[in-house]
Amino acid sequence: MARAPVITHFVALIDGLSGNPWALPVFVGLYVAACFVAPVSPFPVAGGVLFGFGWGLVINLAAVLAGASGPFWFARRLGHRPMAALLRRWGNRGWVGLLRHPGPGPFVLLRWVGFPPFVIMNYLAGLSQMTWRRFLWTSLVGLFPWTFLMTYFSGTFWSILREAGIAGFRQAVVDHLGPLLAGLAVLASTALLGLWARRRLGLRNR
Repeated sequence: MARAPVITHFVALIDGLSGNPWALPVFVGLYVAACFVAPVSPFPVAGGVLFGFGWGLVINLAAVLAGASGPFWFARRLGHRPMAALLRRWGNRGWVGLLRHPGPGPFVLLRWVGFPPFVIMNYLAGLSQMTWRRFLWTSLVGLFPWTFLMTYFSGTFWSILREAGIAGFRQAVVDHLGPLLAGLAVLASTALLGLWARRRLGLRNR
């Protein structure tokens, strides 16, 4: 299967960094930059390949949190006030309240579900009233399961990414982790619906 040029260059770059003293800063820099605009699912796999499971997990978590903070602060500085003024018209009713003041529980669950996508979630959090400290620890809790699994199975997934490209890689993730990820998604969706229902009932009883 043909690989996209970007993935081909990415694989070649990571393979070239193996054993290189510049591997850590280059990898972290790429990871952080990608968090602004691109899907980052290949990065924890690359981190596991470059640094092994133990250090790879630590480096992956540090890099993804640093990368997520970039879009958060970008949105906070440029779009927070206009968005707050827009949402203020609707008060705290329904989903508007969750957008303005997302609680830690719903945010962690959305990270587990993976929707909205990772990059978009970072910008949305910056537009909300969420503090950076809460953003960091909820992102850590929400992203840990995915990062752990991708780092742990990095050898298998990297071989597939190298040979089959991004499409084959995504299919392999579904095949290997599909039941577990589906279970997490169902659990998180159920919890989100419960939180939404409680919020609706609470508003009606006021």
